[in-house]
Amino acid sequence: MYRLKVFITAFYLTLSGYLFSQSPRKIKKNLSILVLGNFDTAYSFRFEPEIRDKPGWDIVDKNFKEAFSYLGFKLSPTPSNHCYSIILDYYYGYIKSAYKKRYKDLRGKIVDSENPSKPVGTLYFNGMFQNETLSDSIAIRIGAIIKKQATYTATPLQTNYPRSKEDRLRELKDLLDKGLINNQDYEDKKTKILKEL
Repeated sequence: MYRLKVFITAFYLTLSGYLFSQSPRKIKKNLSILVLGNFDTAYSFRFEPEIRDKPGWDIVDKNFKEAFSYLGFKLSPTPSNHCYSIILDYYYGYIKSAYKKRYKDLRGKIVDSENPSKPVGTLYFNGMFQNETLSDSIAIRIGAIIKKQATYTATPLQTNYPRSKEDRLRELKDLLDKGLINNQDYEDKKTKILKEL
């Protein structure tokens, strides 16, 4: 009987470690960053909660600042011109299966301080997460996006491959599902794409 209890305990601890771990594969599968425009490399970044006095924000803010500053991004303590604000929201609470408080389901929008009504990008992570690992991954991805955009603007493409109607309609539907465009814009663009030869 004692061996059975030890086995069950070990199995449970192994399973819970697997379910709540933050592997690169899990991050790649669950993290989505959609950029709607070009980033200006002269801009700085700042982080703010979507809801004031969000529980657990001090840890999230600290980890994002550390991750972005480590990669060489300029940080701004207050909203200013030439600054991107990453506005974040997440669930932070007691998870029964983890027997402690955990972070879950991060979502955010990247907003240009000079035009706050129009997001520059969005980010989503579905599932439980560890702050340090996820903030590092987001900083690395945004850094890669900025580097890629700088490369494309510095060296124009020699060939331009047109995207298929199917790809363009799929991207349009994705924007509608994420709430970045309204139904009227979706229908107008869809009709325009379908009318093309």
